[in-house]
Amino acid sequence: MVKPRIPEGEAIVDSEEVTMEQYSENARKRERMYRGVVKHLIGKVGIPPNAQVLQIGPGPDWIGIWLIQERSDISLTGLEPSPDMIRVAKGNAIAEGLDESRIRYTVGVVENLSMFEDDSFDFIFSNESLHHWVNPIAAFSEIRRVLKPSGNLCLLDDHRDLSIAEKFVVEIFGRIVAGKWHRWWKSSIQASYTVKEIEEYLQELGIDEWNVDSEFLSLRIQKISTNP
Repeated sequence: MVKPRIPEGEAIVDSEEVTMEQYSENARKRERMYRGVVKHLIGKVGIPPNAQVLQIGPGPDWIGIWLIQERSDISLTGLEPSPDMIRVAKGNAIAEGLDESRIRYTVGVVENLSMFEDDSFDFIFSNESLHHWVNPIAAFSEIRRVLKPSGNLCLLDDHRDLSIAEKFVVEIFGRIVAGKWHRWWKSSIQASYTVKEIEEYLQELGIDEWNVDSEFLSLRIQKISTNP
């Protein structure tokens, strides 16, 4: 039986326990995994030439930075609720030689994308952000509004309905690999959504062109346009 969802909150900010610089250093250690996400976005989902890209919840934004470096033709906007995260993401981008003509950040939440016009983006993605969304129905509605009809979409996150094998990995190997960050990983999983929950939200909105599935320790919402 799947346990009830325990919300985690929208923004991750500096605290006495951890600064966003420390958060960024820990995220940087997952380079292999994050570069795998970049490879998936480029190779499996597909980013149109000269695309305007929206990233939701970039955090310290190593994925966005590496994506931009791989695709010199695209520009990226990162929507992030935490000013502390934006401070760190901007610093990381500058350190990697990127400026605001290629990658920029704005404070905001996905449930309200009023700063963007309809059909503004060719590609929208997020990684490990969905479990922070307070109102997924409002968020999906806004994402659909600002995504071009021919645009592609990929939202990646944890999922709460873990199998026995997944629970074993989280509880045993997670303690070894994640160390002090293990409890935050578990908190993220407890705040995440199930495939069924996401499917019900999309059904309520009449969105049938987005595919929802789960892999080992991962939930994926994806739209790959067949339009030229």
